Amino acid sequence: MSRRRQLEILLAAFLATFCALFPPASAQVTGLTATPLSSSAIELQWSGSPAYAEYRILRDGVEIATTQATTYTDAGLFPATTYAYSVTGVAASVTVAATTPPQNAILLTATALSASEASLNWSATGSYIEFRVFRDGTEIAATTSTAFSDASLSPSTSYAYRIEGLASDGTVVVSNSATIMTHPLASIALSATPASSTSVALSWAAVGSFTEFEVLRDNGRIAVTTATSYLDVGASPATSHSYQIIGSALAGGAVASNVTTATTPPQESISLTAVATSPTTATLAWSAVGSFSSYEVFRNGVSIGATAELTFADAGLTPATTFGYYIVGVAVSGGLTTSNTASVTTPAQTLVTLSAMLDPSARSFMMVRDAAVDAAGNVYLTGGAFSSQFPTTPGAYDTTFATGGASLGADGPSDVFVMKFTPQGQLIWSTLLGGPNYDRAYAVELAADGGVIVAGRAGDQFPTTPGAVQTAFSGDTQPLYPYGLQDGFIAKISADGAALLWSTYIGDSSFSFVRDIDLDAQDRIHFVSVMRANSPFVTPNAFQRLVRGPVDLVYARLNSTASVLEYGTYFGGAERTGAKRGNPSIRVTPNNDAYVLTLENSTGAPTSANAIQPANAGLHDLLIAKFNAQGQLVFGTYLGGSGDELIETHNLDVDAQGRAIVTAITKSGNYPTTAGAFQTAFGGGVW
Repeated sequence: MSRRRQLEILLAAFLATFCALFPPASAQVTGLTATPLSSSAIELQWSGSPAYAEYRILRDGVEIATTQATTYTDAGLFPATTYAYSVTGVAASVTVAATTPPQNAILLTATALSASEASLNWSATGSYIEFRVFRDGTEIAATTSTAFSDASLSPSTSYAYRIEGLASDGTVVVSNSATIMTHPLASIALSATPASSTSVALSWAAVGSFTEFEVLRDNGRIAVTTATSYLDVGASPATSHSYQIIGSALAGGAVASNVTTATTPPQESISLTAVATSPTTATLAWSAVGSFSSYEVFRNGVSIGATAELTFADAGLTPATTFGYYIVGVAVSGGLTTSNTASVTTPAQTLVTLSAMLDPSARSFMMVRDAAVDAAGNVYLTGGAFSSQFPTTPGAYDTTFATGGASLGADGPSDVFVMKFTPQGQLIWSTLLGGPNYDRAYAVELAADGGVIVAGRAGDQFPTTPGAVQTAFSGDTQPLYPYGLQDGFIAKISADGAALLWSTYIGDSSFSFVRDIDLDAQDRIHFVSVMRANSPFVTPNAFQRLVRGPVDLVYARLNSTASVLEYGTYFGGAERTGAKRGNPSIRVTPNNDAYVLTLENSTGAPTSANAIQPANAGLHDLLIAKFNAQGQLVFGTYLGGSGDELIETHNLDVDAQGRAIVTAITKSGNYPTTAGAFQTAFGGGVW
């Protein structure tokens, strides 16, 4: 608003006020009369004038009323009293309209347009000569416009703006403060992930505004999209591709992403092998290149099952028959991949039964030395096989009879055999175990995991496994004529007969072999052998650390993998000349007590105070002992008469009450018997 206009408004307001206070003289009140009406009321009358809007009535100089009429009755007076009245006319007011200008003000708004530019806009009340723009307290521009673009900013930065307006009246008007945060610098972050052998999934995070994105593979354009992801289905298998995104910015210009690479996997494929594991079963195994959710198995073109594993067992086949197999894999990407075809011919049915193996006529090619039965009633046999014609099953750990050893005895080569039969006596699997010399098992026990543990005698080059307590043959200074150089052994076969889980020698430099074993509740192996002095299987905490005769029984305990000797002790007396080595037996109770049985032909073996027979009664007597879980002797006793008692392994058992049960042969006419026994007198006979 101009200064001239302001002065005109002020002058009009002054004139209106003056006329209202000082009406013209021709409008004065005239003709005032006062007439008493009673002792308490007086009536006033006067001549009016249009110049007056109202009249002020004064009594004795004091205003008592106002009225717009030309008469007034003053009531409430005192009798016999004189009053002086006057009436003053109040001139009619003159109305003049005038609007004061609004207070000068500036309202500012600020908007970030990009990483480097902000837009300022303001509304201004009042008249201004110019506006000054301040950023963070510093003047950056002057303008007569009510808008300004600040285009020299930094990305991701906060700025505070204000406007100072120079008003026409010379005053300076300051706006409110407006703060903005500039956009981050425009960028594109790209990632690439192989989705299949021929596709790659791309995704990117875009900072800034873009109209479209160009997708590059190996520096060549393959697509344009407005999305922030893209599936490239034209990639090559087993190839490293490079990718980049070029974004067209909304504000103009192009923004390039990082360059990233993705290597596609090889083309999906499945390689199948098939092996006949018995006359009625085949095992399929395959390797898969690519990602598959499942596999369907086909035999002779017909689907027989599906699995997510890489193996499949096909049972119920016909012996001596050829079958063709292939696999169809369902890829994670949804496609199907077919394997090669693998053919397998099942062998003819091997007519081996449990009864046939136990027939004495079978001794021409093998000897059964021990048997075990599992919870399902399956029967396990072990012993020695003497012929390359010994029956084994496909897929077994060892199906070849070993020969050609350099330390054989008169009986020639032998391999350990292990067989499993159904409760009905049908062969499930059969395997050999051995080297080129003489190997034979005497004992078999079943581990908690279904594995089969066997023990016995073994020649040089018997298979052992790393980490076992004795992996090398010890030698033999006193070989037995039929068998050649010998050590003992203990080994574990897998539950399906297909693998040797672990194996160890048990021997010293003179002679030794393992006659019997048993397992405790932790699957630790307790064994008994007969050894000479300086046995490596006697531990420092042994009950009896030194041998007392030419040979003594050795009782020892291995951990469940035969990698640690936990305990070992001698047990025996000073045998006389001609003493038999004995064929000891062992049984272990659920609370890990160990009972042992051997032969002793001398007095002096450790016995306990409660021994049934504390001393030798003649030639070879039985020697029975019980060791607790710590390897300490609980009891020991002789048992025999004046003649010889003889044993041949597995002559010992323990009942639920912890009582030892012994079987043996006696030549003693005075062998101790009990009243009421089935046979209390010696019956004769020749050994």
